[in-house]
Amino acid sequence: MLMARCDPMKAMFQGHFRESTSRVIAFPGVKMYAFHILLCYIYSDKVPTVEPVRCLELLELANRLCMNRLVNLVEARVIDTLQHQDRYVKEFDYYQKCVTELSKDQKEIRPTTSLQANQQTGCLCFTSKGRRESGTVADATTALCRTEPQQPPL
Repeated sequence: MLMARCDPMKAMFQGHFRESTSRVIAFPGVKMYAFHILLCYIYSDKVPTVEPVRCLELLELANRLCMNRLVNLVEARVIDTLQHQDRYVKEFDYYQKCVTELSKDQKEIRPTTSLQANQQTGCLCFTSKGRRESGTVADATTALCRTEPQQPPL
């Protein structure tokens, strides 16, 4: 099946290359994820869902093996995935609502101390008396810790 669907593999296995007599063939620089999807494509002529972040590995392998149809299918699959951005926005909005409700519930159960509030914002503040002076970096840092965390841009 490999030789029938992939010309470079046909040359490797039928030609006078060392791969034709080897029991194990190494593909240096090829990750298991990309090779698995390549095998799925070779055996079924379909491309499973490809993570857009990892598609370059597969595209590189497909180009290396001169598999233009696989390149086209992967590109189409990634484009299709990225065109549905609205579902990501909805999921993010739902996540934000859950976080807001969870924080409301936690505030009702027990009030947080200033140290706990600073830990929730991901900010480390030093409030020792020796470092506090008006208009210093310590005041600015403390002020930053009291602000709500910024939402990531969409």
